[in-house]
Amino acid sequence: MESKKSSELLDLLDLNPNIGQKTLVITRSALEVEEVFKALSSKSAFCLMVHETLTHRFDCVMEQWREDIGPSTHIILVTSTECLKSLSIRDATSIIHYDFPASPKVFGQRLFCMADNFRNLSEQAPLQALAVVCPAPVQSVLFISERSTSHSVGILRYLERTCAQLPPQLLSFVQGVLAAREEQKMDRPLCSYLKTIGVCRDSSGCPDRHRLIYHLDQPLLPTTGLIEVQPLYVKTASVFYGRIIRKECHDDFQSMVTDLTSHYAEKKLAARQVKEGGLYVVQEATEFHRVKILSVSDRSDRLFSSNVVWFIDVGKTEEVKSYQLLELPQRYHSVPSQAVEMIVCGVRPADSEKDWHPKVTRAIREKIQGVPHQARVVFTLGRTVFLDPMVCVAHIPGMRTVINEYNVHTEILNTGMAVKNPDHLDLLRALCQEMGHMSGSGEAAVSLGARIQAEETVLGDCSYSEPLGLGSPVTQALLPVEPAGRDAVAYPAAICEESSLIISRTSEDGRLYSSTSQPTAIHLCEDGSRLLSKGSAHQEPTRSFHPQVRWYQTRDFVMVTVKLLNPEDQSCHFYPDRVVYSGRANGRKYWADLELQASIHAESCCWEMSCNEPVLKLVKQKQGYWERFSRNKNIFVSYDTQHFEKEEAIALNGRWFVEETGEDNWYMNSDSTSESD
Repeated sequence: MESKKSSELLDLLDLNPNIGQKTLVITRSALEVEEVFKALSSKSAFCLMVHETLTHRFDCVMEQWREDIGPSTHIILVTSTECLKSLSIRDATSIIHYDFPASPKVFGQRLFCMADNFRNLSEQAPLQALAVVCPAPVQSVLFISERSTSHSVGILRYLERTCAQLPPQLLSFVQGVLAAREEQKMDRPLCSYLKTIGVCRDSSGCPDRHRLIYHLDQPLLPTTGLIEVQPLYVKTASVFYGRIIRKECHDDFQSMVTDLTSHYAEKKLAARQVKEGGLYVVQEATEFHRVKILSVSDRSDRLFSSNVVWFIDVGKTEEVKSYQLLELPQRYHSVPSQAVEMIVCGVRPADSEKDWHPKVTRAIREKIQGVPHQARVVFTLGRTVFLDPMVCVAHIPGMRTVINEYNVHTEILNTGMAVKNPDHLDLLRALCQEMGHMSGSGEAAVSLGARIQAEETVLGDCSYSEPLGLGSPVTQALLPVEPAGRDAVAYPAAICEESSLIISRTSEDGRLYSSTSQPTAIHLCEDGSRLLSKGSAHQEPTRSFHPQVRWYQTRDFVMVTVKLLNPEDQSCHFYPDRVVYSGRANGRKYWADLELQASIHAESCCWEMSCNEPVLKLVKQKQGYWERFSRNKNIFVSYDTQHFEKEEAIALNGRWFVEETGEDNWYMNSDSTSESD
């Protein structure tokens, strides 16, 4: 309290120190100097006073100040900020800021009054020399009262940077100040860092709010399930704006886009009067976009005024000229905005950076902008959906199966400028539980967290697995689901075209659970693995993993390497059109049924262990090179590019040609030392 400053000052000062001290008390005004001087004199302290109206006493006061002092002597000088420059004091041992400094510059000028007693930490001086140079430790005491409430946060930051011990009273005082400031931010949007990372590292200086408000943040979009999204504007590497594609809404929106195009093909009526909050149309190339005016420029010195607009169906904010605005037909004013904010969970910038590097944002923009993706909603705040995972899928022609091309979460990590953020969702849930966000009570918030946690049990920790290898699957598979058996646990899945889809769980080593090209019933079991039921009636359902497979070929052979280290209980069966391998590694059962592109001599094929990995040698029935290994696309099978590079390097060392020598073709090498060749 301001009224208790005098008593606090008297309790602070040691009038009989063991080492001589010089203390400088700085106040706001001459009147305050007089009051402090009287209070100190009443305690029989050796005190001096000088202020603006006592300029004639400057020389006398400074002569007494500069005199040498001995032990048990404490000289105190009370002055004002205005007189400090004229005194040119550099040998004070203590500074007491009885009045809060008006600026950092003034604060620095006060600290400079102790310059002669500062230690030079860059010089290694003996302890005896330090005792002579600095007989008493210097200190700066700052009084904080209700008048300096606005500066308390800055003082706390300063003390944190100096590694000083933080007083408990200051911490509690600052917490109260921050809570009061947060109450004044209720009309501000939710902090973007809080949504994208889970925490704002500068909440005290951030202008946005960090508390959830029910009527502002209640979910307006699906809170769970599989959805199809189309990012149209990539703001950062993990934050996008776009549309949630629903069949009924998609048709209405496309109808509006078609009508706008035909409407403005005939005439383009410019906006007559631009109002803030109004809806208009802006043309970009051949497309017409609805925009909302956020702010109108009032500068009269420009020929064409600029306006900040928000593209309500895309999500981006830009500045456009007034002449670019077109009148929007009234019938399209009631069509809801299509832009939805999408955030990829579980990833944040590396090196504790606050913002994403532009290279990462540019790479993700080039890859995903305008491309439809399948995504799982795990959390929702207002018109913001949190996705985990978000994958781009490709449909295989002639089949009811889709294959994942990439996972956005993995693509961000693969840039090398991102790290995993496994606490992201937990922090958001804690925020909901704190505010009772979902329904005004904590019980509903807890139930929401329970639902999300149940979904994550189905999904598994797919987004937080270790970085995947070059040939490893980059994401969870989206596979068609046949009717589940009695022993399988059914989970809801959104409908996509003709087949319903689920996202299967990924194992700890990054591998997906296996699927086969034969008719297979794929059920999700309680532990997250898949139960594979072959179409054959005699074969019992088994639980297994699909190993990674590398292959290369010559004209006569196909060499297949199963990427398992020291497997056990191996078996390999060769058929004219396929190969079946099974084995056990790290306590898991692996099984691969590979349908081949062409036929092989099953009786001539063999397999062996090479470099602690099983290698299969397949003998082709017809000489030549296969276009691909398997008949159907398999994400677990890839070409051995390293071996390919070796063969290519050998071929480049000499010129090769084919010479007809009869029924058989013999390949001759021109790299011969004989001149007759």
